[in-house]
Amino acid sequence: MTVENGGYELPTKSEIVNDAIMSGQAAIILEGITDIQVYQRIVSRLDRDVVLKPVELIANFGEGCSEVVRLFAELEEEDDLRPYVPKNILGIIDKDVRDFRGEMPQNGNVVVLKHYSMESHFACRSVITRCLADSTYAPQDDRLSQVAEQAYDKFCNANDVLFLASVEALRGAVEDNYQSAFRYSDGVGRLNDAGLVHSLEAKRQALVDFAEPYGLSASISSLKRFVKGKVLLDGFCNELRQFIRELPGGCGTTGVPHCDYCDAGLNEKCCYRTKPGVTENSLKNAILGQLPLAEFEYLIQELQEQLNSGVA
Repeated sequence: MTVENGGYELPTKSEIVNDAIMSGQAAIILEGITDIQVYQRIVSRLDRDVVLKPVELIANFGEGCSEVVRLFAELEEEDDLRPYVPKNILGIIDKDVRDFRGEMPQNGNVVVLKHYSMESHFACRSVITRCLADSTYAPQDDRLSQVAEQAYDKFCNANDVLFLASVEALRGAVEDNYQSAFRYSDGVGRLNDAGLVHSLEAKRQALVDFAEPYGLSASISSLKRFVKGKVLLDGFCNELRQFIRELPGGCGTTGVPHCDYCDAGLNEKCCYRTKPGVTENSLKNAILGQLPLAEFEYLIQELQEQLNSGVA
């Protein structure tokens, strides 16, 4: 039976399944509204019509990954619905630290991201060139691509504190009695706390020893596994904003290719000048408005396979 939400009756889980069967339009259940625009771009790559449904818009369910898991557990228990779930309805949830805690869902109809969260995928090389073009006056050419490579390399080489802090947070998440100085509830701003940095440095060897059996390192591919996605992306945007701020001073002198105006001696009109209104938040919004296909290829493929063949 449906429940009222401000006068609107939310569909029940059985209605969601039946609608998918009758319409031929598969339903993908999300944790909430936050990532829905990203998933719209992802499912546009599928050869199946899909409707995206935040789990809280289903009667008797709230938002979040645990509610997605509960929905599919309940569907699995209902004999009249279970056979129709494969091919028709899928769930997607963030990985978080489930794999480290041995809490990965066993339901084959729930797809788990391979990185910590959706935001993790966007800390990548391919989103930078467009951000530089949108944030400066530089034309999109080979020179800007070279600058983007430098920006990405700079970010990759500036993650020591982020690595230590996130290992600290992970240890606190998997060891019940461990009192962590940095937690997954903390934001990227805490990494500027000198007291925290000193504490992490004092624990460096213990943290490295803890990380080693999990194969964790300060490489970007590894950080995406265990760093909170929002913290990773915020750190990425902070580094990118600082890089952009320093670009005009480095034009032609620090490996940054000379722009045409500086070549002509018109340094005050350097193409790498920052446009008004560029902030860490504007950069993040610009990044999240893209779809780095290389980062999401695995997810697109998995969704396509699931929707075409169902689960065994």
